[in-house]
Amino acid sequence: MRLTSRINLTPPPDGPASRQVCRRLICSAGAVLLGFAAACGSASTSSPSAAPSTPAASATATPPPATATATAPPATPTATPIAVVGPGATDPVTAAEEVAGTGSPGTVSQQSGCAASLIAQPCPMTLRLATRIEAHPFNGTGGGAAWQCRCQGGSGTWTFTLISQTGATALVSEVFPWTPSTSLRWTVVQVAGQWYADDQDTGCAATSIYSSAYDFDSSQTAPTC
Repeated sequence: MRLTSRINLTPPPDGPASRQVCRRLICSAGAVLLGFAAACGSASTSSPSAAPSTPAASATATPPPATATATAPPATPTATPIAVVGPGATDPVTAAEEVAGTGSPGTVSQQSGCAASLIAQPCPMTLRLATRIEAHPFNGTGGGAAWQCRCQGGSGTWTFTLISQTGATALVSEVFPWTPSTSLRWTVVQVAGQWYADDQDTGCAATSIYSSAYDFDSSQTAPTC
């Protein structure tokens, strides 16, 4: 706001009247100046309206990050040890010879080898083979057969030969001395550094000694390879 006032300061002619006029002019000018000062003071002392206060944000607790729980790896199953009968042999061929015959290399007889009570005998064979033999396989009607050779009345010099060995499992052939030539195959397993006969067949798994076709008095036809 701008206030403008023009005051004529030309001195009037000297005298009482002129002095009175001068006093009036001075008073008018003072009043104007006082009014201007009051206006300025009023403008300068007025305070602007205070800005509205911002409400304080409510503090929200942040939950700590979830702790990852380590998952334990699945336990490795422990292999069940193979149950055996008697002391083992030093090699697969010796194990087959001792189970099938006298233990003298090459010379066996169906009446020799491990006796009737196999579980009680110190034979190098697994418990499952001893249990199966004590169930008298091949002893059906018609006289049956000796389990050592699956034959009747056989004797002579039989040959045992290592066919293959993979890790703790070996295959041993047992060849009979008659014509036509026949043979059996023994599966021999290693347990705690020793060898034990575990199965017997004629050259394939279908003729395993555990086949139900060889059960005592079984009416099934014997399998062939």
